[in-house]
Amino acid sequence: MGQLLSDIFGIRVASFVRCGDLWISPREIETHISRYSEHLFFYTHFLEWEVSRRGSCFLAGYRGRSFAICTYHQVKNFNPEFIAVQGEGEHRYVTAGAMYWDTRLDSADWDDAIDFAAFDFSQSVGQGLVDRGRFCSWLGSEYLRSKEKVVGAIIVGFADSDQRDDLEDDESTGSKLTHMLLSKRIFVGEYCGDSYQNEIFLIKYFGDNIGSHNGLSGSPVFLICGDAGDFCVKFGGLVVRAGNGQFHCLKHTAIRRLLDQSFGDSRKRIV
Repeated sequence: MGQLLSDIFGIRVASFVRCGDLWISPREIETHISRYSEHLFFYTHFLEWEVSRRGSCFLAGYRGRSFAICTYHQVKNFNPEFIAVQGEGEHRYVTAGAMYWDTRLDSADWDDAIDFAAFDFSQSVGQGLVDRGRFCSWLGSEYLRSKEKVVGAIIVGFADSDQRDDLEDDESTGSKLTHMLLSKRIFVGEYCGDSYQNEIFLIKYFGDNIGSHNGLSGSPVFLICGDAGDFCVKFGGLVVRAGNGQFHCLKHTAIRRLLDQSFGDSRKRIV
């Protein structure tokens, strides 16, 4: 995949590409950024089926706090107190301390431009239940500015069709989930500017077919910017819709706006 990225984006002439505070080889881009895409879970409290999958999310550090960011439609109608990510060691699944979303989504008028939510895992990170290194540390500084040249996009997510569940028969309860095999997929595409509204941009996949798009909502989008051998990786936004070889993505500006407001009282908080 590293050679593919170099060929498509024309960055073979660059010895290194800046990614946050690091300079990395073009071949290492997808490996480096894929760590920030994680699977989101709903903790069921059932012994037979401990968690259910809720698709992809982006782990990001912002202004000293640690968030899992996803689309709101992934977690709508699920108790936010039981939304979880995988923990460290014996802590298999760790739930968030708070959830933030735009309260206009509670009305009947749906708007993709505000279809996202943020779960605060700062306390769990501070307690060592979730490793701080799993959270992207440059969300607040490395994002697309106006007039910057975008040469390509990388999306990292968990398509439902790629995931596998190991089950065993239980005489008293029927099937029991014993193991989840989680698999990330990397999509490389063309940045096409605004989509069907100002807060949404379009990525066209370079491959023949995305396949099933289920599970890809909430996937982080990274943009390769620059030219003339001077390239950098920037956070572009979050996938809100996918299909027919296209990803419609929420811009980073809306996401950062919600995170900024989460430090005040202007958005809902569930503890």
